[in-house]
Amino acid sequence: MKTIRPVFLFGLLWLSLLSACVEKTPIQIGYVSELSGKNAGIGVLGRNGAQLAVDGINAAGGVKGRSLELLARDSQGQEDALKSADQELINAGVVALTGHMASWESIAALPLIETQKVSLFSPTTSTPLLSGKQDYFFRLIPVNTAQVEPLADYAFEQLHLHRAAALYDRDNQAFAQTCAEGFLVRFTALGAEQVAVMPFSSSAAPDYQQIVADLRQSNPDVLLIVASAMNTALIAQQVRLSNWSVQMVSTNWAYTDEFLQNAGRAAEGTLFPSHFNPGCQTPAYLDFKQKYESAYGQPPGFAAVLSYETIKVLADVLAQGGDRPADLAQALASSRQVNGLCDKITLDAFGDAQRSLYLFRVMDGRYQLVQTIEPLQP
Repeated sequence: MKTIRPVFLFGLLWLSLLSACVEKTPIQIGYVSELSGKNAGIGVLGRNGAQLAVDGINAAGGVKGRSLELLARDSQGQEDALKSADQELINAGVVALTGHMASWESIAALPLIETQKVSLFSPTTSTPLLSGKQDYFFRLIPVNTAQVEPLADYAFEQLHLHRAAALYDRDNQAFAQTCAEGFLVRFTALGAEQVAVMPFSSSAAPDYQQIVADLRQSNPDVLLIVASAMNTALIAQQVRLSNWSVQMVSTNWAYTDEFLQNAGRAAEGTLFPSHFNPGCQTPAYLDFKQKYESAYGQPPGFAAVLSYETIKVLADVLAQGGDRPADLAQALASSRQVNGLCDKITLDAFGDAQRSLYLFRVMDGRYQLVQTIEPLQP
């Protein structure tokens, strides 16, 4: 009988250990969004929510025995920085990209992800410019007309408003302009009147006092503001400082604690649509909320919730299929219903979503729920 030499045994042991190390290499997911600067609020919330999901998945054993690793990069609110970060992460071997919380970020990333065949799964990009396309873009939030059309219905039917003006930040034009157009088209279809539309650039040091004065000349009774939380707060302050009692309405983009903190009393009465209800009482949400507050010292906003849910969906899809970018993209491009923290989410083969919508009014410095709208069944 042949004797097995020690060197051979050592070689087998080494190969076994090497194989085990390869099998346990983390699955990397890239996160890119604005993490610094005046419009970084949503990007930071989204990163925090994504990281919390990764930590929870890893604590439960990971995905098929492999841990997840979130690689976060700052787009700095600049297209060149965003594209550079995306390319860096793709070169590093991420299985997918997430983040891209603003619509302009996803629009800018589209040529690269199509060329590289790497999925981008955004929690909050809602521009209709990316709807109904067979591509590598997916999202967990409905198209933005699902926000602004019910908002227009409520303003006309419940508040009996009939003259609308819209003010939007063209720096995020893919989202902001389509929101303004969607609201005004719906509002006028109901029999109301569009009296003014004004784009502005938040990066160009706008004079909000003059903008508000100019808009007031058209005498609207409802003013739609489509801008970040900080800029919406600054506009709201100018509206109230001028003793203008117009009804202000805004969008999910500004629906954060940052708006309440910076607008102060000027926030009172403003209406917001959102796909997140902070009054949710499901066990899954309450557990998430407790862990988020423990980790970050503040309540989660809508961006944190949707980003957390996005990572959970990605992990479920990874657990069911392969971990190569091509396999993941193919798996994502199929209709499915998934569990959000508070509601059911329907995803179609084009990567578009349907889920519950909530309308809020700011009262006594808090977001108070005024209406819940369920999506139409296909």
